Amino acid sequence: MSISWSDFFQFETGERFKINGPDNFKGQGKVTEQTDKKLTLVFDIEEQTIDIKFTVFKTELKIPKLNATVTITLFNEGAGNRLQAQATYTNQDGKEEKIEITDKNIMAKVRRKRTLKLFASPSTYNRFPEVPDGALNLLFKKERGSDENDFDVAEFGIFAGVDFDLILDK
Repeated sequence: MSISWSDFFQFETGERFKINGPDNFKGQGKVTEQTDKKLTLVFDIEEQTIDIKFTVFKTELKIPKLNATVTITLFNEGAGNRLQAQATYTNQDGKEEKIEITDKNIMAKVRRKRTLKLFASPSTYNRFPEVPDGALNLLFKKERGSDENDFDVAEFGIFAGVDFDLILDK
């Protein structure tokens, strides 16, 4: 089945947004490209500390200063979609580091018309040993009647997910 980003993400190319997340997590971003098949987002996150609540415990998570560009190309529902990400962040020693990820086999599943769930392939999540069982997924949800998109990051089987709201910056 053919799918389009306009069904799941309502911001247009050039629009800026604020990122609100758990425990007063803040950031900003910009849509640098949105077509039917391709979505490119740039994220700018300042260093901060947040509390993450897992199913059975709570932990403090230090977020480094992060600048990331993420491009997701959708071809259809199912396997074979593409994710490309480049990020620059400040490590614990205060040094700038870069990471690049390319995943040519992202699984896409449409849920309830306005929700798109993306599952990383083993070649991507095996690079991150801190992700138990490696099941990493992203969820995009278009919120009707508002200037907001829902964006969730989850580790399957560990917690329901970390919820981020992308809010149009007017």
